[in-house]
Amino acid sequence: MMRWTRIKGEIRPSADNLETAREIVLEALVEAEDMLPKDEEYGVSLGWTEQDFVIENMDGTHGRAHNASFFEVNFNTSAEEWKKAIKTTAVHEYAHTWYYEKRFDSEGRNNKIWQYVIDEALTQNFAEKLFPEHVPDHRVKHDKNKIAEYWPEIRDKELGKNTDEVSLPHVLYINKSDEGYPNWLGYSMSYLLGKELLNKHEFKDFPDITREQLVEAGNKLFEGE
Repeated sequence: MMRWTRIKGEIRPSADNLETAREIVLEALVEAEDMLPKDEEYGVSLGWTEQDFVIENMDGTHGRAHNASFFEVNFNTSAEEWKKAIKTTAVHEYAHTWYYEKRFDSEGRNNKIWQYVIDEALTQNFAEKLFPEHVPDHRVKHDKNKIAEYWPEIRDKELGKNTDEVSLPHVLYINKSDEGYPNWLGYSMSYLLGKELLNKHEFKDFPDITREQLVEAGNKLFEGE
């Protein structure tokens, strides 16, 4: 005979929190789909996070796009800006799935680091375009001068690597050690590269941007060429 145990305590998120998050995400995705429509259907998972780092440094929200048809968004309502952050995160991850749909390998991932850089350049600026009122810290953590210190090494040593040669997330983006690239450098770099690329391209063009065009934009931005 199966025995049921009464749960003592709180189940998170509450039904009200989950419904609020769901409504916010649905509204945000309507705008995202209007600007970058996908050809295929996709699914979204909404969940709860208790990660202190996410709550304290990412406005209580983080996400992950698994492939061209599915992404997740996790949130915590104790962060003051969580409602704004969940909008930004949702459209950011949506843009990843759009990019994967347009340019991806058999597992729905980028093959080269330079493609990943363009992918993040798209998502960072797409999220800003739709919801400029929310500015995630990782997007503006490092300025152009700081990134310029590392650009030659990134350009010559990192961009050509296959993603299966490195651990993901790439240390260029998330680095919890005291050595190597500063944490979140890649996000700030991609954001600025995206703004530079948008001077000549539209969002819909990003899957067709080449490594050469990316390097040209980086050299102009970080070396003044």
